[in-house]
Amino acid sequence: MESASTPAEGGSAALRALAVILFLLLLTGGAIMIIAATDIAGTSLCSDITRADVLRNPNGDCFDGSSVQKVLSVGIGYAGGAVAVIAALMALAYTITARRGRLVVILAVLAIVLSGLSILVGNL
Repeated sequence: MESASTPAEGGSAALRALAVILFLLLLTGGAIMIIAATDIAGTSLCSDITRADVLRNPNGDCFDGSSVQKVLSVGIGYAGGAVAVIAALMALAYTITARRGRLVVILAVLAIVLSGLSILVGNL
C-alpha cells in the first residue's frame, strides 16, 4: 500500500493557494518596481534641462528633484524589486514544499516597505 505524503509544516491547501496568488502579485510588483527604477534612472534632472532641449524634444520627461533624491529613489527601487522577486520565488517554493512560510511573509513585507520608501523618496 502507498501512503500519501504529508507536508513538513502541515501547510493547508488554502495556504498553498494563497502562496500562488502571492507569487503572482510579488513577481508582477517586483517587475514593475525594476522597470520604474530603470525608467527613472534614464531621465535627466529637470534642473539640467535647457531651453534647447525642450525645443528639440517638447514631450521629454525629467526627474523633478535633486540628484541625491534620484539616486536614493532608484537604488531603493531596485532593492525593493529584487526583494519582491526573491519573495515571489520563496512563495513558489512554499507552495511546493510547505516550508519557510514565515520567511515568505517577512520578505514580502520587506519588499512592500522598500518599494513604498522608494516611491516616497521620489515624491518628496
